[in-house]
Amino acid sequence: MLVLERLSPLERAHFHRVDAGAGTPLATRARKLPATRRVRCRLRRSEPHALGRGEAACRQLAARAREHIEAGQPRFAASREDGHRLAAAFHRAAASGDLQALRQILAEDVVLYTDGGGKRAADLNPIYGADKVLRFLAGVARKGASFNTMQVRAATTNSLAGLVLREEDGSIDTMTFEHSNGCIVAIYVTRNPDKLRYVRF
Repeated sequence: MLVLERLSPLERAHFHRVDAGAGTPLATRARKLPATRRVRCRLRRSEPHALGRGEAACRQLAARAREHIEAGQPRFAASREDGHRLAAAFHRAAASGDLQALRQILAEDVVLYTDGGGKRAADLNPIYGADKVLRFLAGVARKGASFNTMQVRAATTNSLAGLVLREEDGSIDTMTFEHSNGCIVAIYVTRNPDKLRYVRF
């Protein structure tokens, strides 16, 4: 996590697939997606990772990612106050179903990670891009997991501002936010009970 904090979400995706040992050929990673469906990143179990960037741009991503890691400093200077302000704004917008307000606080290349540990429902792959994250959140709300049906409190988890959620059946989730330049750049949702055994509402 200390290494990944030094990278932007797009650099982090590149590092995960290449510098961390996944070994996908650069030309495959860089292949362009159809213009009407271009996204920041796409990862599926059945196909190679595609960043939707040209090969030269992917080389630049690799160089920047390595520079940020070698610099030994976090990529983003994130204030705790800004983090809690964004977490509160996310909660208000999600509870009211205001997708436009949510869209305004999400970075274009935001990434959402969910962890159910194989014991609770979660998406197996990261979700890349503001539009896809919004569709995911809207879909979760339609299935009944709305902020209006949960108890929610502000929290700090792993040095990141976030929320602790208690669902109607008593299950606990955490949601934490990484931010930069006034926008949320990554959302981490933990539903894995093994990682939440010491979390209290």
